Amino acid sequence: METAVAFVALVAASLAGCSAVWGFQGLELAGDASMSGDATRDGKAPPDVTPEDVSAHDGTGPVDASLDALDASAPDAPRDAPLCDPASVDAKLVFITSMATGSTGVLGKTNLCEQAASASGLGARRFVAWVSTNKPASARFIDASAGPYRRPDNQPVASSLSEMVMGDADLMNPIDIALDCKQPVMLPSPAGCVSVVRPVWTGTLENGMPDFNCQDWTQDSGGSAMVGNADQRDRTLWTQSCTTACNAEAYLYCIEY
Repeated sequence: METAVAFVALVAASLAGCSAVWGFQGLELAGDASMSGDATRDGKAPPDVTPEDVSAHDGTGPVDASLDALDASAPDAPRDAPLCDPASVDAKLVFITSMATGSTGVLGKTNLCEQAASASGLGARRFVAWVSTNKPASARFIDASAGPYRRPDNQPVASSLSEMVMGDADLMNPIDIALDCKQPVMLPSPAGCVSVVRPVWTGTLENGMPDFNCQDWTQDSGGSAMVGNADQRDRTLWTQSCTTACNAEAYLYCIEY
């Protein structure tokens, strides 16, 4: 009887040991299956993470040289602005004054065009304002075939004075650039001139002949003068746009001769 009991106990212990082993293996298998499910959830195995990967993502890793090259060629990379150098323009210059003046300042003791040129280091070059007195503005130039004419920013205006004054074509570009290569500030449109924000005293028709000119630029009230529109390249409107009162303010065209 005792022998039978001992045998039963031995068998029970063996079965318990097998259950424990199988239970442990089942846990391992379940864990593997769980990990396998996580790894293949999106159909891809998770990449191995290395210290190099971490350093590359936290900003401490080596910089890819190809990215540097791409950044350097990006369209928003800073570019050097073009230099404003009127003295290097290989043509006769034509520009607008950067400061407006009253009508009586047009023929003042100091030639405003020469003054502007001297202040910009162009004192050796001669300029005259495009204005008519009792003589036409075109008569102030010796050679009507001289040219070509360009603005201080090196943009073309006309191939010659005769083309600019008596040609059938419009100007290549408006004369709205001063010697600093910038447009002068906009002014309120003078009386009688609609949407003319950069008016220019000319007293001159499109053919270069005189028109109203505040009595040879001596009258600052009670008279009128022809005004050009600096924002226009139209062969007429650049010099003959509208007539306004002599108490207005306007710019001047300066042309090298």
